[in-house]
Amino acid sequence: MPWTRSGVHRCTCTGSAALAATATGPCTAIWAGPPAGAVRTDGAVVTANTSDPVVWWQPSLLWSPPDLSRARRDAPVPHWLPVVSFVQATLDLPMALDAPPGHGHRYGPDQARCDRP
Repeated sequence: MPWTRSGVHRCTCTGSAALAATATGPCTAIWAGPPAGAVRTDGAVVTANTSDPVVWWQPSLLWSPPDLSRARRDAPVPHWLPVVSFVQATLDLPMALDAPPGHGHRYGPDQARCDRP
């Protein structure tokens, strides 16, 4: 089993991940597609599909673009337009699970896995 001396999994992000927060040591959680701004992910590994509206949707999307500073561009990212991008992301939410794994809000086991240290 991939355990570290402290008994915690050491995690790496693989697959079609859009965000990968690099943990300096072992992590205790892998967040897959958390809602924007809803959870603190400090020190954890975050895997998110670029096309996942759940990850990017928040009220501030009305007037400011999402923070893509940690995003890995594995898919085309549409240009942000005030109000229009918010409405588009809102309309995409109900269908976020209709995509195959690796797209939308569907995550497969190959996207985040624990490797041996």
